[in-house]
Amino acid sequence: MGNWQLDPYHTQVEFSAKHLGMMTVRGYFDEVSATADIDPYRPEAASVEVTISTASIRTNNGIRDNDLRSSNFLEVDKFPMITFKSTSVEPAGPDRYTLTGDLTIKGNTRTLAPQVTRYGESDDPGMM
Repeated sequence: MGNWQLDPYHTQVEFSAKHLGMMTVRGYFDEVSATADIDPYRPEAASVEVTISTASIRTNNGIRDNDLRSSNFLEVDKFPMITFKSTSVEPAGPDRYTLTGDLTIKGNTRTLAPQVTRYGESDDPGMM
């Protein structure tokens, strides 16, 4: 196993949500930190932890972003972080995996199972 700090310049957390059933609002979080314990020869034994700053939400609309940060939605003063901690990794095809884990938003934890793709790895501190 190897401890990895995922490159913040190539790590993204994006989302989309239907708004009034007429359009899709897209956004992202600007501050994301991710670490992983990965054995390239046994990826199913990996573990991943992600921390997202709730105040870093961006939708390209300042008024909406402030509303999302308020007590109407994320309550960033009370809940400054969203976290994800993996519980299992299962193969789902060549270089594809299901990464099951616990997602916690505003103190509420739910199981999430996103599909992930392995593109490769590099241990190059100069890329940071």
